[in-house]
Order: sequence, then C-alpha cells, then structure tokens
Amino acid sequence: MRVQYRYVSHGAGRQMIEQMQQMHQLMHQLIARAAPGTAGVWQPPTDVYESEEALVVQVELAGVRDEDIDITLYADHLAISGTRPSKVPPGTTAYHLAGIMYGDFRIELPMIVNVDRERVEASFENGLLTVVLPKAASRQPSSISIQPPVASSQ
Repeated sequence: MRVQYRYVSHGAGRQMIEQMQQMHQLMHQLIARAAPGTAGVWQPPTDVYESEEALVVQVELAGVRDEDIDITLYADHLAISGTRPSKVPPGTTAYHLAGIMYGDFRIELPMIVNVDRERVEASFENGLLTVVLPKAASRQPSSISIQPPVASSQ
C-alpha cells in the first residue's frame, strides 16, 4: 500500500493545511469516479500524529488483506502501498452510491523526525494499519571551522 502527502505549509496554519488535504482528497476521488481505471492510485484516509517518543501513522484500509500492503521506509519518506480488490459483482449495470475506492493505493509521507529504524513497528487490526516510527536520539549539531588558505610557495 502506498500513501503520498507532500504539503508544504510556508507558515500556513494547521487548519489551512487540513483543508488543503481534504480538498486534494475530494478532487482525487472525483477524478477517479469520473474516469474509473484511468485516475491511477488513490489515497486512503490517513492520520499522522507525533508523541514524545514516536511519529505514528494510521491508515484506514477496510477490505484490504495485510499481505496486500507494502510498507517501505526510505531515507526521507515513508511509503505505504497496496491494492483493494473490487467486491462489486461483474455485470453490475449501475451504481446508486459510489463512495468506496478500489484498486491500487499509495501514500508517501515525508519524515519530519529522525527515526530509529531498528524499532519501527507496524500492526493491522480491524482495517486500521498503524505504523509506529520511534524517534532516534537527537543528533547534536557539530561546529565546523573554516581553515585559512594554504600559502603557496613561489
């Protein structure tokens, strides 16, 4: 499963960022519904929150089997991807309500904290994927001095 959010706030408040994310999700769903099979991957509802100890990602994936989810932690982002197969019987002639997204999904989340990669955990229960990314011990900044130019001998 893959999830992708790359929002840069540039000083925008949390409420504005949440509204931008909701608008992005609604537009993506509208495009996917208008042209099934051509809109590419969809993004499941996702929460990301930070505690003192970890960054926690929760993804709503009802109807997806755990073996159909792929989680990869890269140097600068977490990628969650997979597929939710359609449960609609072949030959169905009309939808009366269409609110469930099927097919490939992907989310990519930028890593905003240093992660202790050895202690990352993922669980999947009742359609909710939870990935816990423990914070690594903070790195101390190091000072670098500028060396004077070496005098050349002529």
